[in-house]
Amino acid sequence: MAKGENASAIADYGKAIEMNPTLASAYRNRAVAYRAKGEVDRAIADYTQAIEIDPRHPSSFLNRGNVFEAKGDHGRAIADFTTAIEITPRNADAFYHRGLAHRARGEIDQAIADYTKAIEIDPQHAAAYNSRSNAFEAMGEIDRAIADHKKAIVIKRP
Repeated sequence: MAKGENASAIADYGKAIEMNPTLASAYRNRAVAYRAKGEVDRAIADYTQAIEIDPRHPSSFLNRGNVFEAKGDHGRAIADFTTAIEITPRNADAFYHRGLAHRARGEIDQAIADYTKAIEIDPQHAAAYNSRSNAFEAMGEIDRAIADHKKAIVIKRP
């Protein structure tokens, strides 16, 4: 998979799953390869299987949520991001991605709350500052938007 040979990786993970059908990591990794190939429904199926095997692994929920979000299924994405947060409450990326899903649904206040929580957890999360800035701008809070854009720019600089 690291070489971008997703079809070979899918075959190899499939063999690993045949040998050990309870290997959640093989399902998760195969899901990554499926998503890279654009086979999002198969990716969702594999993340779901990984969750059934290991329901306390936050990356399965976070990654499946990202696939749901890419499909435009914001409600299911929010549910998965929320579960990832319940498992690991200091998961800045889960808050950030849940904020994106809320924003896509027009729920700006909830999006800002999630971006703010992501920033509290990881003050160097430039994407959260940038997304919160866009949300502030949509609310007409231009000074707050500018402040967040400036913070994102500073963080992005080496």
